[in-house]
Amino acid sequence: DEDMEKIGENIGRDAALNCPAFREYVVKNLDSFDTEEDDSQKTISGKFVSLQTGQFSYISLKNKSGKEDKYWWFEHFPGADELISNPDKFKSKDVSVKYKEVEIYDALLKEYRKIKVITKLAID
Repeated sequence: DEDMEKIGENIGRDAALNCPAFREYVVKNLDSFDTEEDDSQKTISGKFVSLQTGQFSYISLKNKSGKEDKYWWFEHFPGADELISNPDKFKSKDVSVKYKEVEIYDALLKEYRKIKVITKLAID
């Protein structure tokens, strides 16, 4: 997925620089492009500690200040297939995690709380 995204960016950059028809198309259709970033997603880098599997799996990541956090795996994300096929490849590696905060109801605490759900994982 990452490689295809890079290829698409390169093609778009080349078309914008060298193809008058493409530039004209973009100018005429600017209103239809969604150019806003998704502010609900955040990125963090740190050392991959572990993958805990179960009904609901999560990874543990140690950030630069030494704090360890959980990032929950609730949906497919870029990097998930690699994590499934070779989780040991990630151990003790520096990784980047893109995540979104999701509010859930914790029945044990009888309150709502936010958890971090992985949307992308990559080795730095």
